[in-house]
Amino acid sequence: MATRLQAGAEEWQKEAVRAARAADYSWDEIAQALMTSKQSAHERFRRHVPDEQKKQGPAAYS
Repeated sequence: MATRLQAGAEEWQKEAVRAARAADYSWDEIAQALMTSKQSAHERFRRHVPDEQKKQGPAAYS
């Protein structure tokens, strides 16, 4: 049961990050909400955000 809860929480976070990026929240704002660094948030969730897969370089961190 704990594993299912953890997986559900992870999916919820991915969806929340996708929605936040779609609403033009910055990676810095998302990182603050997750209580982590901007780089950590970006590295963890960028592959789950469709537009982030196309971006490269410093602009992807905005």
